[in-house]
Amino acid sequence: MGWLRPLRPPRPQRGRAAPRHPPGSGSDRSPRERVLLWLGGVALLLGLLLALFWTQLLALVVHSELTLTPRSTSYRVWRDTPVPLKLDFYFWNWTNPHEVNDPEKVPHFEQMGPYRFRETKEKVNITWNGNGTISFRQLRRWYFDAEYSNGSLSDNVTTINVVALTAAHVVRDWLFIMRRSVELALRSTNQDIAITRTAGQFLFEGYDDPLITIASTVPALAGVSIPNFDKFGWFYTRNGSVEYDGLFNMDTGALDIGHLGELRKWNFNNFTPYYEGSCGDLRGSAGELWPPGRSPADRVSLFAPDLCRSVSLDFAGRMQEAGVDGLRFEGGPLMLDNGQLDADNACFCDGQCVAGGVANVSACRYGAPAFVSFPHFHLADPAYRAAVGGMRPSADSHAFYIALEPTYGIPLDVAARFQINLLVRRDPYITMLSRVPEQLMFPVIWFEQRAAITPELAVPLRLLLQLPLVLHVTAAALAVAGAGCVAAGVVLRRQRRGLRANTLALVAAVVAKSAAAG
Repeated sequence: MGWLRPLRPPRPQRGRAAPRHPPGSGSDRSPRERVLLWLGGVALLLGLLLALFWTQLLALVVHSELTLTPRSTSYRVWRDTPVPLKLDFYFWNWTNPHEVNDPEKVPHFEQMGPYRFRETKEKVNITWNGNGTISFRQLRRWYFDAEYSNGSLSDNVTTINVVALTAAHVVRDWLFIMRRSVELALRSTNQDIAITRTAGQFLFEGYDDPLITIASTVPALAGVSIPNFDKFGWFYTRNGSVEYDGLFNMDTGALDIGHLGELRKWNFNNFTPYYEGSCGDLRGSAGELWPPGRSPADRVSLFAPDLCRSVSLDFAGRMQEAGVDGLRFEGGPLMLDNGQLDADNACFCDGQCVAGGVANVSACRYGAPAFVSFPHFHLADPAYRAAVGGMRPSADSHAFYIALEPTYGIPLDVAARFQINLLVRRDPYITMLSRVPEQLMFPVIWFEQRAAITPELAVPLRLLLQLPLVLHVTAAALAVAGAGCVAAGVVLRRQRRGLRANTLALVAAVVAKSAAAG
């Protein structure tokens, strides 16, 4: 029965060390347990850290993408605008110039257009400055789009004689002999109060006028700012010019994202020389970049080079463009106020205060009696519309607005709409103005510049807006997955320990039974 002898513990062999790790130590775990516990711990830690610091992480991502740097997304979009730009022109065709001297008649106009141009915009001569700003010029080109135009550039348009009217306006307060000289020049060149040219000539082509040559050679005009043009056209020499809009110096947001896109200087100055006091201060955006964190309580300001001044827009409601929610800011009565609503705006009059809703831009337009309003005198004093025929203002078609995505300040939809008017005043020394109304705001042309985010460009923006939710879900998923892995590792360990204990107990029982039988 020797085979029933009690089992004896094996004698320790000489030279062999005892086990280094007692049961239950780390090395006592199976590889699967170690993987689960390590992965679970790391995932749980990452989930907790992400839950605690997701706002800082989001701010870091936003700052890196929105701030203008040579490699940021916003810089690439800003430098070469991917959004389709279109510029529509509408002419006011003067239908009854033969009745201009009839006090019982008012000038009547019919709207012609739109004459649509596709616009490309590129930033050139870019200089990065050490103070967190960037300097640049704009290269803009326009291409006529006949398909979406209601008319041809060869259409004849009749309007006020801008060149002759400007000459009369410039010398209005001069000595009699000088005013008489201008009257003789007007007569000798057969100038009339009305002029008919093609739409293309009035826009980019320009047209010849002998008064332009005379004005550039008369010594008495040496003190007057005479543009170096050989023709006249509202956009003459502007197509393809990098000089026309001026030199911009703008905040990149690198030092403070809250100042992203703000205009610091224009043509080397932090003010415009065309308006006195606070009206000459540069305020707001350069027009394309806006800081994040917009709210309905904000007032949005931007600099308009065509007006040589800043303008402000107020919150007008919420909107949606390409599936992205935005805030709409709109130009209201205060935007073109001359001090009637806010005394601080009186400095915009520039010596010629008129009723509200029409702003004096004469100094910015080489001394021409030019005034800007919204199209059809929208939001302007009713007297302007009463003095002429053909105006039909509409908030939907003639409002100036900018829609911004509030979280990141990205423009969703822009409609920049302005009308150019000329101030016509009776002048007994100028024959063609001797019998006109005492004072008349004459509408000439209005334009609409549109830019809206496309569905393709809206996709990454929508993804960016979902980033906070993604971070929340990721943090929760990591935490849950990590906790699950840790729990699974613990369960496996306990199961293995339980199995080992049961095995030892079974062996002990067998040994005890064998000993008793022996």
